[in-house]
Amino acid sequence: MLQFIQLFRQQQYAVTFASTAATTEHMLNLDHLSVSCVPIQVNDSSFDTFICDLQPDLVLFDRFSTEEQFGWRVEKTVRKRYAYSKPSTCTVCAMPDMPNTKSSRPLCKK
Repeated sequence: MLQFIQLFRQQQYAVTFASTAATTEHMLNLDHLSVSCVPIQVNDSSFDTFICDLQPDLVLFDRFSTEEQFGWRVEKTVRKRYAYSKPSTCTVCAMPDMPNTKSSRPLCKK
């Protein structure tokens, strides 16, 4: 995720990092990258309000389980509500933990 964040910031995109993880002193401080960090909760309608207010152009999920948990809320809240007033929000799911992806990478390079 850090590589994506750095890439988006290099391109001058505003980045908001939303996470269900508890804040600890061991977390990477994203302030130096000018990234807004927002705590979110699983199975909570406050996420709908948050994503509606944010109106993102792109939502990047860090793993499939996160997309399963929040993807439908993004679809319901942003993509459908603003379909006629702004371009649809693009959703992307990075899947670094997918075994099939990892095992097929060397084959693709050949």
